[in-house]
Amino acid sequence: MTDETTTKTMSINDTQAQLFGEPSGNNAMIETSGRVIRPMMSVPGVLVDESKVHFNRGEMSISAVDPANVGMVELTAHRTAFETFELGDEEFTTAVNYDRLESQLANARMGKATDDPVSLDVDGTRTLVTTEREYTLTTLTQTNEVLNIDPDSVRVEPEVPDIRLPCEATVDVEALTDALESVDRVSNHAIVRERNGELVITGEGDDDDEHTGEYGTVANFGDIVELRDEEEFEGGESSRYSLDYFKDMAEGLKSAKADDVTLVWGDEFPIRLEFERTIDEETAYEGVYFLAPRIKT
Repeated sequence: MTDETTTKTMSINDTQAQLFGEPSGNNAMIETSGRVIRPMMSVPGVLVDESKVHFNRGEMSISAVDPANVGMVELTAHRTAFETFELGDEEFTTAVNYDRLESQLANARMGKATDDPVSLDVDGTRTLVTTEREYTLTTLTQTNEVLNIDPDSVRVEPEVPDIRLPCEATVDVEALTDALESVDRVSNHAIVRERNGELVITGEGDDDDEHTGEYGTVANFGDIVELRDEEEFEGGESSRYSLDYFKDMAEGLKSAKADDVTLVWGDEFPIRLEFERTIDEETAYEGVYFLAPRIKT
């Protein structure tokens, strides 16, 4: 007769569940740091919420346009930007949400005295973000999973406009940011113009402002305009652009730690903001913003 108080032992085959599984297909392994990856991802993040990301043997590339079809961004990160850049068997494309990704990358510090290591394991369905941070007594490693997006569900990538623009000028990113902040105090648009070889950005009171004509701002960058296409140059080329977009792009360049920015424009044409960031004399990433003009009717 069995004592009912006797503890009975049963043999059970346990299976340990894993928080993160193996890649679902082709994947990319990137080892980098907060000072590289966080500024880089701010480039598309100021303009779009999500986009496709292409991985191939030599680079990672992004091309996206905002929902209003006013602003566009192209970004190319070269494999030399990272300590490690490895692909699986094939090139592949996924899509990411920048708010989600940047919130996890924020675990990596990027101050003057800190540069926390970051590794990314990316495939078609998810991105594993691993950060490592040194404390006084211990090292903390954190891994967070960010679900990716089906590339077929995001906006179609734009075709890069092939436009011959006559004027170009290279300026400091911070100088451009300061000029646009000044113009923003009196207007909701900025006029970029060439004037006797000088780059001038102006703002005027808006048409629906009761103080129209009473306030204005002129930011003069000096005699720095060069001609890319003299045949198309008629002198005094100018275009008007939305300050909301223009300022966002300038802030994106500032966050991206771009070396400088080259403005390329014409008469009532889109403006190109071309940039790159060099690290240890190597181009880490480069790209361009496009901004459509405001046509005054």
